[in-house]
Amino acid sequence: MELDEMKLLWQQYDNNIQKNNSLNNMIVKKLLQQNSKDIVGKMTGFEYLNISVGGIFTLLILLSGPTFLKLPGVDMPLTSCYIIAALAALCALSLNFYMINFLNHTDLSKPVTEALPRIDKLRQLTVKGKLMNVILLPIIIVTAVAVGRKWVYDENIFQTMTFWGPALIIGVVLGLIATIFLYRTLYTNRIKTIRMNLEEIEQFKQG
Repeated sequence: MELDEMKLLWQQYDNNIQKNNSLNNMIVKKLLQQNSKDIVGKMTGFEYLNISVGGIFTLLILLSGPTFLKLPGVDMPLTSCYIIAALAALCALSLNFYMINFLNHTDLSKPVTEALPRIDKLRQLTVKGKLMNVILLPIIIVTAVAVGRKWVYDENIFQTMTFWGPALIIGVVLGLIATIFLYRTLYTNRIKTIRMNLEEIEQFKQG
């Protein structure tokens, strides 16, 4: 085989390798992007679940209103619990709606330089959301139990705090543990994965 023919074959082989590498890089980038989109989709689905549960809870709270707002004979501690529970539930729903809107407008097909700041903002938002939920959860648990027991069983839990005090404390502690665990599993870890995917895509681009 002539030297020129060997050079030509080698050049063709080298071109094929480059094309294959480019194709492989493109496939990997698409897979990383799709994985990130799937993660965002799962977070959005969880927020929709939160809205469904929170919406039912808020509706029940509002339906119990006549029990606590009727005049005369308003019980101020229980009426205060009703108002606080309703406001806390509405605040939690507002946060869910904001999160869904934010996630729906998170486009990971954009360049990495645009997507990364969006993901960093999402991380900051989830930190604030976790803090807000940690603050709201004890309030919602205590007030919701007080409202629910009065509405369904006509029982004032503040008159039997020897039982309800420890029960509420246990409920709040378990609720806080569950909230922190869910945020870590559903948001913190997943956002880290998205960020790693975007950084890997950027490395492919630079390579």
